[in-house]
Amino acid sequence: MENREPPPPPAHQNQPPSGPPPRDQTEPQPARLPPPTLSTLAAGPASAAVSAPALPAPPAQTEGPPAGNSTASNASNGSVSGAAASATSTFSALRDPRFRWLWIANVISGIGSMMHATAASWLLVSEAGAPTLVTLLQTLTSLPVFLFALPAGALADILEKRKVVLGAQLAGFGVATLLTFLALTGNAGAPVLLGSAFFLGMASAFGFPAWQAMLPELVSKQNWPSAITLGSIAVNLARSLGPMVGGLLIGLAPPAIVFGVNAASFLVVALAVKAARPDKPAAGGDSEPFFSAMAAAVRHIRYSPAIRRVLQGQALFIFMAIAPMALLPLIATHLGLSGVAYGALSGIYGLGGILTAFFLLPFLRRRWPVDRIFTVSGTASLLAAAGLALVDSLWAVIPLLFLAGASWMASMSQYTIVGQASFPHWVRARASAVQLMTAQGAFALGALAWGQITQHSSLHTALAVSAMGTAAALLSARRRPLENLMPSDLSPHAHVPRHEGFFREPMADDGPVLVEVSYQIDSGDVPAFLTAMQALRGVRLRDGAFRWGLYEDLVRPGILHEVFLVEDWGAHLRQHARFTVENWKIEQACLAFHRGSSPPAVTHCLRLSLRGSAPSTRPESL
Repeated sequence: MENREPPPPPAHQNQPPSGPPPRDQTEPQPARLPPPTLSTLAAGPASAAVSAPALPAPPAQTEGPPAGNSTASNASNGSVSGAAASATSTFSALRDPRFRWLWIANVISGIGSMMHATAASWLLVSEAGAPTLVTLLQTLTSLPVFLFALPAGALADILEKRKVVLGAQLAGFGVATLLTFLALTGNAGAPVLLGSAFFLGMASAFGFPAWQAMLPELVSKQNWPSAITLGSIAVNLARSLGPMVGGLLIGLAPPAIVFGVNAASFLVVALAVKAARPDKPAAGGDSEPFFSAMAAAVRHIRYSPAIRRVLQGQALFIFMAIAPMALLPLIATHLGLSGVAYGALSGIYGLGGILTAFFLLPFLRRRWPVDRIFTVSGTASLLAAAGLALVDSLWAVIPLLFLAGASWMASMSQYTIVGQASFPHWVRARASAVQLMTAQGAFALGALAWGQITQHSSLHTALAVSAMGTAAALLSARRRPLENLMPSDLSPHAHVPRHEGFFREPMADDGPVLVEVSYQIDSGDVPAFLTAMQALRGVRLRDGAFRWGLYEDLVRPGILHEVFLVEDWGAHLRQHARFTVENWKIEQACLAFHRGSSPPAVTHCLRLSLRGSAPSTRPESL
């Protein structure tokens, strides 16, 4: 019943529960909203990825390996209402000129990024130790997202979002321009290519959370389904066209030209973001300090079993199923293909994702639950990897790559839907960043692992092991159905705090804060009450408490004290602001066991420091 060591004994332990009027009671009249359903969450293709897989405000998630500096594509996921979905067309968001120019810039940027990735990978194929270098390039592109996505998400909540996006794009422009100069002078060897991949990944990692948070200022809720679909289309257009154009340029011009085009694409996005000013300034964000904001996101996920299971399942699947895309340059080399042909193979992989997003997923989502879609698409990923491990013919490889791209899009979108459905409003951007970190970390480790297996064994062996690993991921997913992880309703709840009667108003940084709630429970109801309190414990810890305990009163039989500690008074106020309808239902289930004549008494205490001569006597705030 407790988290870590128990907190201090309950305050005012021997006071009768019918003492002073309760100061912190739940308001029983929530602003109820319809609970989200699978159909509302799947109103549009729910995920996509270019450089760093996406996740926006409605956050987006990853549909594939990184490709560079795309920003707007990260708006490819989220939850929207079914009514809004039915009232908009796929292209309705393009009627807003700000979004239209951002979308066009994003397509151009994504193509530039994929051209860059194609050229860099092809240059490394001729180096000694090519299998390790090619997969290490993809690993170093993904690694910054894994390292910096969470700090970047917290930063986006504190600073002006447009400036963060502009800064990230200008930083990417600087790195790509430097690489272009080094390539022109013949100094773009393997170390330079790998280092530039890491720093371009950093620019992407710091840019996408700010874009996600900026999206609601530019697109109305009615057009969210359209924006989500268009983001997915942009990603897959870039994945299809970028490698083909990059492969063509590799055969016609020096690599520096390709790198220069990518540098220019950063400027295109920067200009579009600078021009896309919101109609009105965004409302002030959470005043939570930077490091506290990151800790809050980690704490929320730690005490959210559903989110943890989604992240674990997604990471396992990505690690196992990414082999065909991660090893694609080596597949092309094994077949004796040119750079142009390699680009065409990458385009075929992306084309599978495009057609799936346009036609197949909308059809399946109207008829099948997420678990059936994932089982079928995951099985297709298994078959694609197994087929690539067995064949050496280009004409056999082409349909298998198409199948691999289509099944990747379909499989990852199911994890995106459930993940975004599990993120409450207050932590959506940061939790999305953690989901992206998990996905990119799994991609980076997977790409490196499959490259090492290829280096020390063979390409066919790596693909065969990948197929067997994908089968293991599917069996694991069957034990934890995704549909069971969907919460009932994470809509914000009007949980108004009632803190009347304080002799002074606490300051935001006063703390830690001890909150005690005293329940009167019939002896026969205690086992059921303890079960209900397990769920409420999770709510307290997810929303800000760092320690929780339930205590039995030794003086008054039937009196149980819930005690939890919060970092400071500001964090306690944020607990109220973070309440959801689902939290309210859990709290009401516990309150239903209370048998007192008045609601449970609630006591707030601030810890005093024994250092110094006397406690602070700050003037009361009226």
